[in-house]
Amino acid sequence: MAEGHPAKIGRYQIERELGQGAMGQVYLARDLDLDREVALKTIKARDLSPEKREAFLERFKNEARAAAKLHHPNIVQVYDVGEDPEYGPYLVFEYVAGQNLKEVLRSRGPLDPSELTKLARQMADGLTAAHAAGIIHRDLKPENLLFTPEGDVKLADFGIARLPDANLTREGQFLGTPCYSAPETLTEARYGEASDLFSMAAVLYEAATGKRAFPGSDALGVAHRVVSETPPPPSEVSEGPLIPHGVDRVIMAGLNKRPEDRPPSPHSLSRAIRDAYIGADILLPETRIADESPLIGAASQERKPPAKNFQFGSLFPWILMLLGTIAFAGYGLGVFDKPPAEESPAPQERGVEARHEAGKTPTKPQEKSGINPPDKAAEDASANAQADDEPSEEVREDAESDTGGALPHDAGADADAAPKDSPDAGAGASEKMPTTMADSRAAKSLSALEREELAKEAIFDARRAIERGRFDIARRELDRAEELDPGLRSISELRAELERKDGGS
Repeated sequence: MAEGHPAKIGRYQIERELGQGAMGQVYLARDLDLDREVALKTIKARDLSPEKREAFLERFKNEARAAAKLHHPNIVQVYDVGEDPEYGPYLVFEYVAGQNLKEVLRSRGPLDPSELTKLARQMADGLTAAHAAGIIHRDLKPENLLFTPEGDVKLADFGIARLPDANLTREGQFLGTPCYSAPETLTEARYGEASDLFSMAAVLYEAATGKRAFPGSDALGVAHRVVSETPPPPSEVSEGPLIPHGVDRVIMAGLNKRPEDRPPSPHSLSRAIRDAYIGADILLPETRIADESPLIGAASQERKPPAKNFQFGSLFPWILMLLGTIAFAGYGLGVFDKPPAEESPAPQERGVEARHEAGKTPTKPQEKSGINPPDKAAEDASANAQADDEPSEEVREDAESDTGGALPHDAGADADAAPKDSPDAGAGASEKMPTTMADSRAAKSLSALEREELAKEAIFDARRAIERGRFDIARRELDRAEELDPGLRSISELRAELERKDGGS
């Protein structure tokens, strides 16, 4: 044991330091009475005035006792709370020998759809159990999401009181990062179930894309973004697997500034994400059944039926999905590349990408149990998740997902190419989209918002066609986009790019 570490705190023998943060140190310890490994966090409360210290300790102990009553497979179990004459107040909780979500994203990039939906479901399970007990997390972030060796997630640091001004330095600057905090917590210090849901959406945004919804190293600047700015949809910034428009809508709904505009519950958010992937043909429908089955050790946990799902708007998303399905029937354009930041592919295109990725069929939930178990070298570092971290740097922008993203440039075209003697081959296949989607009467029957969405999809198709040298298809798609919504600036920009490339070929 390193010099300066306590040998014993309360009845707990200290084995080694696991990490330290704003509130104190975290140690791997052994409960001498029960002979089990635990994590023990000491709390820095000596610098408080006697009045503040007494009030804090009373609140800290009360909330720790409340958290200790939570028994759920997706929550790190709180075992004990106490105060040592020499080292002050401390908290004892379950030791999880695995990586946290921050480390997973750093090491291998964004999660794939099956992993993301499992993460969302298990986060929702843990949050729902806590909210039912009247406990708000208040500090949900990747460092506080711990993966067990079996690949399940546990929420740490649940509902425990923070030191007064624990998020501020003496100069009045944020000590931690507010990028997962709901706007109302930053402006009014108002915490509730809706603020936890905002944090959940911010975590899922990062898990899906590899990037924070509200990036930046200056905490005050990040707080300003959280309060006043809307991040781009996940599909526009993703470093990993393609993200359907439906998943965009779900996560962005969770990031709404006003609490009342967010989905009504964590489960409504997680189920809507799952259903969006199924609707885009990226996950198989069997996922619905598997998702509703209880986790190991949680057979008694009751889950609400999918009929309670949060409804995003009217039937508009489903109209778009139906139109997109008609449009892409037999359409022989290989759209397997990662989408540009400006437009995103239709959900059906993402389903094709997922099916062809590495030659696999759509992911079934039983094929992936979660994050791969960490190796021994990662276990010590992972325990830092159980401390209140110092300000953390951005998730690496060059992180590559080991589950892969887009296929190589030519893979999509080869996979979808029709035989030369097929009636759908050549120009005939490429004409199906314009004939169906740009029909004047059909276009006039759509709302302005629907026409804009369909025009953006046509622009995306045109961009992919230009990249593949399919200039005739690109022109057709740009004509379709212009008929649907002539005011989009991207149309003229792409036409100029098309003329440059086609003229020089």
